[in-house]
Amino acid sequence: MPELRPLKVAWILAVASVVLPGGFLYRDLSPVALLFLGGVLLWIFLRERQGNLRPLGVREQVLLLLPFLLWTILTLRLETLVVRFADLLLILAGVKFLGTRTPRDILQIYLLGLLLLVAAAVWRFDLLYGAIFALETTLLISGLFFLFAAREGEKIPLALARRLALLGVLTTLGVFVLTGFYFLFLPRPQYTLFSGPFGSTGRTGLSDRVAPGEIAALQEDPSVAFRVRWLSGPRPARPYFRVYVYGNYHRGVWTALRKGRGRGARSLPGPRARVEILPQVETRALPVPGYPLEVETVRGPVAEPGPEGTVILKREVLEPALWRLTVALTPFLPAEIPPEDFLRVPRRIHPPLKRLAEGLRRSDPLQTARAVEAFLRRNYTYTLSPGSPSGEPLLWFLFSSRRGHCEYFATAMVFLLRTLGIPARVVGGYAGGQWNPFGGYYLLRERDAHTWVEVWIPGKGWMPFDPTPAPGPLRPSPFKKWRLLWDYLQFRWYYWVVEYDFLKQMRLLRHLAGGLGSRPRLRLNPSRIGLPILVIFLGLGLVACVFFLYRRRVTPVERLLREFSRYGWPRRASETLGEYLERVSRERPDLSPELRTFCELYYQEAFGGHDTRAAQEELLSRILRRLRSP
Repeated sequence: MPELRPLKVAWILAVASVVLPGGFLYRDLSPVALLFLGGVLLWIFLRERQGNLRPLGVREQVLLLLPFLLWTILTLRLETLVVRFADLLLILAGVKFLGTRTPRDILQIYLLGLLLLVAAAVWRFDLLYGAIFALETTLLISGLFFLFAAREGEKIPLALARRLALLGVLTTLGVFVLTGFYFLFLPRPQYTLFSGPFGSTGRTGLSDRVAPGEIAALQEDPSVAFRVRWLSGPRPARPYFRVYVYGNYHRGVWTALRKGRGRGARSLPGPRARVEILPQVETRALPVPGYPLEVETVRGPVAEPGPEGTVILKREVLEPALWRLTVALTPFLPAEIPPEDFLRVPRRIHPPLKRLAEGLRRSDPLQTARAVEAFLRRNYTYTLSPGSPSGEPLLWFLFSSRRGHCEYFATAMVFLLRTLGIPARVVGGYAGGQWNPFGGYYLLRERDAHTWVEVWIPGKGWMPFDPTPAPGPLRPSPFKKWRLLWDYLQFRWYYWVVEYDFLKQMRLLRHLAGGLGSRPRLRLNPSRIGLPILVIFLGLGLVACVFFLYRRRVTPVERLLREFSRYGWPRRASETLGEYLERVSRERPDLSPELRTFCELYYQEAFGGHDTRAAQEELLSRILRRLRSP
């Protein structure tokens, strides 16, 4: 019968428990740690194939670890504390791989893999992390089963190894089902690991300062910045999500307005919409489609009306957060700051702009703004790589390169209008985004970051214009629907796991109580008792059925020992099976031939690799019939 070494299987699972979270974090970890671990695994693979792998002693492991420990201390900073901790865990695991493979060493490797998994939660807590967490838990539990089997013998049959692997998977499922009750009903704390200075929702997105090239750098990044869920109201085909209004310009750099408070103009024309905003980046402001009328902070830093129809936060987002906004989808925004404050033009660029702008003047501000917009779209080229400007960036763009990205186009239009006495300003945010029909929300990526222009039209308000030529259409992806489905699953993970708070818990308990109290008998109504509860009960039933179907069968030897104990012949601790059956044969000589044959069949299976289980079952049945016959 094929056999394998359970200790070797446990060691392989231990290596996988380190490599799995390490591969998950490969973008965040240091190349030094990744190269060291990769080199160690390659060294072990080559040496084991040659059959001359010698494990390192404790002293050698310490000497190998010392330079990496010194490197960690010298490069340690407060902002890189978790990163260096994860690097050190990965290096320490690589050193342990080169050591002995005793059960104690393997348990230490499992601990390092578990700590790496905890460190991974600081960077990412998305749906993919949930899958990694499930796999890591399966590896750890299965490895502990094989470690226990290694205490019983150096080798185990292949059939037993398969049952141990299946038991590890089933135990993991049972653990997840049972801990679902813990997750759903244990009181939720307000602050978690991800609320601290080391927990973050992602990299920094659009900022309150725009310099040449910053938006272009964002537009090459496909990572998610926000998800804006549309709760009610009409949905624009290509909305513009305003984040910052930029008022001050100095040598090519725009700075956002910091003063001024939204007045909540409820008399604005246009339909109303209600949206939920979920950030995936560190930010101090929220993307707003239209003009904000009501701002509700569900979770996270307090949000409040900012200058000129923006929404700002009391502090930067460093944890999962959620806000609900009621907005007016109006084409004209009210003025909170006098429009005359948006007429300043730097002296050094005024003369050359004046000559160009006069040729674009029309009968009224609206027609002039449209003429400037059309002029820039028609005569200038959009590119994400315009090169480094020489001198004043705006003049270089208008009169030299004639190529640029959205910052250049928006800045050019603003100052061309200001030289003609028309108030104009630059607005930064996200344009368009991708609509996800599975979840009913806009997916705003960093590549959707954009700047455009708002022009003051007397008697109406601030009107948006976009002078940037539309870039070429993106090549349609054959996996678009699958990617949107995956993002929707990410969104649901965030909504029901990461953002599952005390309010959702109370809502679930009220639904459960209402479902139990309104009927004399319990009926499985998901709308009343909550779909998660139903899923948990179904999961428990599934696990119970699987355990019942795949429970370990009692071997013929175990049945014989159990039946003989009932007749007053218990097996002594020091007896082998042959010695025990010889003692029983002396008391029951009529069973001696069958017992001797049974012992030989068992030894052939256990030590000879022969399949004699059916013969043992048949002989045992005959023995028990004779034993029970009067």
